[in-house]
Parts: sequence; structure tokens; C-alpha cells
Amino acid sequence: MTSPSPRALRAYSSVGALAVVAALALSGTSTAAAATGPTCLAGTCTVVFDLTGAPESFVVPQGVSAVTATVTAGSGGSEVRASDGVAYPTGAVGAGGTGGAVTGSFPVTGGQSITAVVGGVGADGVPNSTTGAAGGYGGGGTGGALTNGQTHNSGGAGGGGSFLFLDDALQIAAGGGGGGTSIEGGEAIAGGAGGSTGAGADGTANTGGRPNYSATGATTTAPGATATPGGAPAEYPGSPASTTPTTTPLALATAGAGGVNVEGGFYGTAGGGGGGYLGGGGGASDGPGGWVGAGGGGSAFQAVTVTGVAALAPHVGDGSVVVSYAEPVATTTTLVVTGSPTESSPVTLTATVSPASSTGTVVFAAGAVALGSAPVTGGVASLTVTLAAGDYSVVASYSGDATSSDSASQPLAFTVAAAPVAPPTTPTDPTVPTVPAPAAPASPAAPVAAPAAGPVAATPVATRSGDLAFTGQDTTPGLLAGAALLLSGLALQALVLRRRRGTQAD
Repeated sequence: MTSPSPRALRAYSSVGALAVVAALALSGTSTAAAATGPTCLAGTCTVVFDLTGAPESFVVPQGVSAVTATVTAGSGGSEVRASDGVAYPTGAVGAGGTGGAVTGSFPVTGGQSITAVVGGVGADGVPNSTTGAAGGYGGGGTGGALTNGQTHNSGGAGGGGSFLFLDDALQIAAGGGGGGTSIEGGEAIAGGAGGSTGAGADGTANTGGRPNYSATGATTTAPGATATPGGAPAEYPGSPASTTPTTTPLALATAGAGGVNVEGGFYGTAGGGGGGYLGGGGGASDGPGGWVGAGGGGSAFQAVTVTGVAALAPHVGDGSVVVSYAEPVATTTTLVVTGSPTESSPVTLTATVSPASSTGTVVFAAGAVALGSAPVTGGVASLTVTLAAGDYSVVASYSGDATSSDSASQPLAFTVAAAPVAPPTTPTDPTVPTVPAPAAPASPAAPVAAPAAGPVAATPVATRSGDLAFTGQDTTPGLLAGAALLLSGLALQALVLRRRRGTQAD
């Protein structure tokens, strides 16, 4: 089979903005249609994943709280007879085992990622080839081969398991079927069926007393094993399946491959095991290839959170995964702004979510900047903020709830004005001394009237240092009188001194 080329991103719209994405393809399968949907009808939305050879994911939309999934695995490939008639051409052809099929439901939350891995059918045998048939995508084991190139019938490969993950945690797995073959004389040996709710089936045992070279199916705790005919190892056993179960979309368990016969002969080759949570064993072969075995089926798995688990009818062909959920209630969100849009005054942003029964949260954002959030009560969420001056374009985004889809308002543009500017004041510099304002000049003094009689001493008025004010009076008479008194005093003193001296002489 040919390997698929990488698949590009695929997106599908729906209520709740569901996105379905195809990842890069892996090798080992043929290509087919990618996921389709979601398609919503009568309140139920459905997404269908077909084989792509790659994990495919979608985001759970808001308003979805549970999904129901139907997971179907690939069947095993059938034996193909040589066309030249040298190998045994008679008898029934060994068919591949059927793929497992199961349904179940599990809880989810909007925004979680669900990833589907769809198993492919195992390739039918490739007669007269030194290369075994290719296992189906999803862990199917390769069919056995005859390396010397002689004419021979060829056993089929194992089918791939199908898986469903929630945030990369495995929720549901269905096992792929084992590859079929036939033994000498043309007796058909069918591959083991893949598990739906548990273990895969063993490859069919032959009849007529011949040793059994078919492998066992995987269980939920151990991989399938290759045959030990008569309790002894086969001459050409199948390769072992991986002992580690499937854990993530890129860590799938692998099944055992059919035994490779290097001895030769004109008979047949073994079938490969089916993929699954754990893979089935690969069939074994004796030396000539007359006795060969079929592959075992892969096992199934359901997480403890999955409810309503039920096995469905066995499946033939490529697998599929179908996810369905209740259509969320559509919502609308509108936004208004109230208050004075100035940088000094708060404004209130009010989002109205319809229908009013919606709950959850609204986030208010201006571009990439979140302004804040508020709970939805009675269909209304409000946020009061104080914004800097400038132009704004605000969107209110509603988160959705368990039954309602998310929604967003149209951008609301408004301008926040600058706050009023107060008159400027001149600041006082404390380092500069304060100079008082000069005093107003004094009025000239009124002239003083002269006394009616007698001299009057003038009172000087200082106008500046050392100056005397002129009062208008002549001071000469006063000065002469003072001098006369002074001379009289001196004369009297001299008279007194002469008398004392005369007395002392007597």
C-alpha cells in the first residue's frame, strides 16, 4: 500500500465555532476522505472521521458538556492465492478478522480537544513477493513473507485499531482484526476478530490434527502472542507485539507481524496481528510454509468515565469514528457604554447576553488589552472602569456555559476626553528671598504755626542721618541769654574761690 502525503489543515464551522483539524499524515496506510461536519440536524450535531492515516482533532464548542462516540476499527487483510497454479489453488481463502466496533459517551468541557485516530484495513496478501502485506494504520501487523521469492500464497496483514482521545487521554479504543491465511490442502485459517469491549479473538486453529500456528488475541492487560505449536516454539514465529499499550495519538501500540520464512516452498505465509489498545500476535510458519497461522485480534479499551458502553456489529473494511453532541443554544451579545467618557469620570460597560437564561462570564477588551470581566446575571454583565484619554474600540466576549454557545459583540468605538485643565499658578522658589514692595512716599509735613509769645525750642525732624529740620524760628536771642548765664556762673565761682583763699591767709 502507498504511504499518504501530509494532509493540510482543515476547518469546519458550526454553532459554537467547532474546528476540525487534520494533522500531518503518518505512513502505513492509503489515503481517504478527511473528517466532515459538523452537521447539525434536529438538535444534534455530528462529526464523522474517516481514514486519513493521521490523527485528526477538533475543539469542543462552548455549550457542549458531553459527547457520544462510535468507534470502529479496521478489519484484517485476507489471504491471496498465487495465480500460476503452482501453489495450492483449491479450498477456501482465509479471510481477515473483523474490526471491533463500540459506542459510549463521556463528559467534556468547551475548549477541550478531541482527537480521533481511525484504523485502516490490513492489506490483502501479496503472492510471489518477498515483501509481506502492509499492516493497517493504527498498529496493524505486517503479513508474513517468503524471502526466497518462490511462488506461494500470501497471508493478509492485520487491521489497525481506532482510538478517541480527550486532551490526549485515551477514552475509547476498538481493536483491529488479524490477517487470514490457509494451510496445505487449502484449509482457510481466518484472522482473529478485533475486540469491541475487551480482548481480541485468537486466530482460527486448523483442523485435522495438524499443529496450530495461529496467534492469540490481545487482552486489556497483555499483547497477543505468536503460536507455539505442540508447546514448542515455531520454526518461524511471528514477531512479538509491543508490550506498551496505546497512550497518545502518536504513541500507538503495534501488533505482531507474521513469521518470515527464509527456507522456501510452494505453500503459504502467515497473517499479521490486529492493532488496538494492545496488539494481537502475528501468525507463525513451519519450514516449508505448508503449516501457517493467522494473526490475533487487537484489544479494546474504555476509560472509567465512559458510560453507556455497548458493542456493535463487527466491521469489515477501514474503520471510522463518529462523534455527536447536543446542539448548543445560540447566543448574541450586545454592548453599550454609559456615563461621561472623560478620564476623570468612570464609565460603565454593559453587555447584554440573549437569551437571558445564559450564565457564565463576559470579558471586556480593548484590542488585545483586557479591561476586566464580569459574571452574567439575568443576561447582563457590567463593568465600571476609569480610562485614560484617547480613542477606544471595545468588544464584549461571552464565554458560554454548559448549554449555551459563546458569542461576542460588535466593536463599540468611543472617545474618552481629557480632564478639564485648572488655571496655571506661579510656584514660589524657596531659594529666592522675598523682597517687600516699596512703601509709598510720605506726604510733606504741614507748616507749624509760630507761638503767640516767647521763644520756643524747635524740635528737629530727621529726614536723613545728620539733618535738622528748620522750624522757621531765629535762635540767636536764646543763645545770647544762655551765654550770659554761663558767664555769670563763672564769675560767681571765681568770687567764692578768692574769699576762701583770704580766710585761709588770716
